[in-house]
Amino acid sequence: MNLSKSKNGKGNCSRDAKKALQAACKRLGLPASTQRSLRRMFITRCIEKGIDVKVIAQWQGHHDGGKLILGTYSHVRNTHPEEMAKLLTV
Repeated sequence: MNLSKSKNGKGNCSRDAKKALQAACKRLGLPASTQRSLRRMFITRCIEKGIDVKVIAQWQGHHDGGKLILGTYSHVRNTHPEEMAKLLTV
């Protein structure tokens, strides 16, 4: 699929990408996803795996050192405080 131009030649690649993602999800039998939901899922998985928030922020093109991600996704790892407390007792 050429994302630089749509069928009408006006270059609406955002709509083309949306259609391609919808078609891929349907073809693979996956729940419908959007570009935003995939981005959120990626960030959530990174946090769950313990990847540094500053690194995730860089990957996402943020220039705030992870402040936005921490504010948005702070609920993802509820066990994190417990894990950090264990480090003090070892």
